[in-house]
Amino acid sequence: MIKHKHNEIEEEMLFSVVIPAFNEEKYIDACIDALLDQTIQDSEYEIIIVNNDSNDRTEEIAKSRNVNVIMSRATTVGGVRNHGAKHAKGKFLAFSDADCLIPKDWLENAKEAIRNFSPTRAIGGPCKIPKNSTWVQKCWVLTSENEMQVNRNLAGSRLIIARELFDEIGGFNEEINAGEDTDLSARLVSSGHGTLNLPQLAVTHLAYPSQLIELARQQFWHASSYLKTNNGIHDKVFILTIAFLTGLAILPICLFYDSLYPISILLISAPPLMFTLKKYRSSKESPISLKFFGVVIVSFSYFIGRSAGLIFSLTGKNRKSW
Repeated sequence: MIKHKHNEIEEEMLFSVVIPAFNEEKYIDACIDALLDQTIQDSEYEIIIVNNDSNDRTEEIAKSRNVNVIMSRATTVGGVRNHGAKHAKGKFLAFSDADCLIPKDWLENAKEAIRNFSPTRAIGGPCKIPKNSTWVQKCWVLTSENEMQVNRNLAGSRLIIARELFDEIGGFNEEINAGEDTDLSARLVSSGHGTLNLPQLAVTHLAYPSQLIELARQQFWHASSYLKTNNGIHDKVFILTIAFLTGLAILPICLFYDSLYPISILLISAPPLMFTLKKYRSSKESPISLKFFGVVIVSFSYFIGRSAGLIFSLTGKNRKSW
């Protein structure tokens, strides 16, 4: 049987798992394996793969499995997620990504969380990396605290929300290239609904950037819609990116005005250091180790990509590369 079997679907369908996919032939099979191996009853959930005009074997592989595959030509990942939600039958929408592995008890844990906490909150969890990760991935994803976090941003790769609430707040923002999950979280908090980040809802992300250049490219994409979001001065990363970019802009001027060197160096070095300390503060790892310097280097690459993305956002164009 297909999860959402293309025919009658039970009225008590609890979850619709929505997976956007664009050229994910490398990961989609493993993703679907994990989704089909959930511990809750088959009748309690459906799996919707939203193929966003892939030009590899993503559609072929997905259609050979026990899932519902629909097509999309949206220009942003928010649009693809919304398209999947329109076809969903579940009371709750569970969003993840095609390059993620969901533990077999993920939906079971989500059921328990919904019973224990208000269903008017969106829930999600942290992210894990594979055991064979590179030093860049290990420095980018620090080990999270095993405790509940209230009103933290939820990631689209592990986000569960009541369908009624999702519709009420207007779904994901389709105008921005990336950050649609952060935007959704901000609207949930500002509207009084809030979010919960729970350790038992963690997923494993298989495709985090493995090299510094890949991380910079990813962050370029994430920042390419900065000026289309409404966070503005409330987004601390945006402010740090402006400071970093200002420091880079001042650097050539220092050739003529030596007195500007300290300002330029401060503006360039402070954002990566502050971002590194924030990552450690949100984790259970100690910064007193050689790994700290690796995290600083990764954070520097992060702001290089973010700064380039901010400049690109001035063009107002959408960049489909997720």
